[in-house]
Amino acid sequence: MGLQSAAVRVATGNGLSTTYLTGTLTGVAMAVVGGRRLRDEWEGLSVLGAALLGAAVAGAVVSGWSAAAPLIPLVLLLGALLVGRTLVVVGPPAPRPG
Repeated sequence: MGLQSAAVRVATGNGLSTTYLTGTLTGVAMAVVGGRRLRDEWEGLSVLGAALLGAAVAGAVVSGWSAAAPLIPLVLLLGALLVGRTLVVVGPPAPRPG
């Protein structure tokens, strides 16, 4: 698992590793078995749900729309740049008094 985690970190360039996801899954499972509410495990469940959703979308795109697959990161990048530019030009919302 260490080699797999190191490979993912090098390939993606971020701090998220497969061992993190495995540990998160284990923690959520232990919480459920231990009697804690799922509401208390919201952060772990959201990380696992995002990973599962991303894998499902990627699989659907590759299998169904393989010719359009390279466009998805481009569209997401352009969307992120647009949001970032909007925040820089317009600025974040002003805090409410009170």
